[in-house]
Amino acid sequence: MRKLVRLKERANKVNEIKISIEVNASDEGKLFGSVGTRDIADAVNAKVGSDISKAEVLMPHGVIRDLGDYEIALDLGYDVHANISVAVVGLQSAASVTDDGSIIEEIEEAEATEEAEATEEAAAEESEEEKAEETKEEKPSE
Repeated sequence: MRKLVRLKERANKVNEIKISIEVNASDEGKLFGSVGTRDIADAVNAKVGSDISKAEVLMPHGVIRDLGDYEIALDLGYDVHANISVAVVGLQSAASVTDDGSIIEEIEEAEATEEAEATEEAAAEESEEEKAEETKEEKPSE
């Protein structure tokens, strides 16, 4: 009997809460990855300080792969249930993302670094060639 009371207290703590999970997504609303039971349990626990486990999160249609609002049921055992609202939203980042999920700023930084290294190498080679030519001009021909 005490266990049932504790389960109902847990259900009342989380029932009808609304959580938001930010994820990396394409412009079309497709997630780069997915939101699963662990993500939802962690978000609920962080918001209300509960102890929901991933096994208690019911996702009969599988993981979430699109942005949007979802109603998720929790099965806390002994026929005790709770419902939560989950909003899966795209990251609000200044960085742009390519179709494969790569962050454009990081790609541009890597390309700039490669370009700078190539420029330095070319300058070093040019400098060596100039020194070689100067050495040839300084030697008197016999």
